[in-house]
Amino acid sequence: MRAPSWLVLFPLLASPALLSSQTAAAPAPLACPATIRVTESASAKAPWHPEAATAEHKFLRPSIYNGEPGKDEAELAPDDTQTRGKQVTQTWKLSDYRDRNLFLRCRYDGTASTLVVNLPARLTTCTFSFRNMPGNQPVAAPVFACQ
Repeated sequence: MRAPSWLVLFPLLASPALLSSQTAAAPAPLACPATIRVTESASAKAPWHPEAATAEHKFLRPSIYNGEPGKDEAELAPDDTQTRGKQVTQTWKLSDYRDRNLFLRCRYDGTASTLVVNLPARLTTCTFSFRNMPGNQPVAAPVFACQ
């Protein structure tokens, strides 16, 4: 007895769907670049001639905002802060602020230059972990990601 043609084709039709559901990767987290390269220039009156310089700066900390960069923006405080010794972990729950645009400003040590990116709706949480340093020292070992 011969099987109906739809029964023979069913495994072939189902296979791509099964394969694609098994190979779909979770979206990659969003993180600030570890370093940025900044070109600095100066202005000077004669007889001085400014010379530009390029320097690399390490990631220092994130700032998360509601609003539009450079316009109507409000910095958001972390929703939770956990401290264990000198290790601090801060968490932002993005779903609590989705009534307006959310964006991230990555800050770097030794420069006023920053990187800015809108936070896609697929991201729900951002976590910043660092070692707290005494005095006015920058944080140590900063790790930041949004998922």
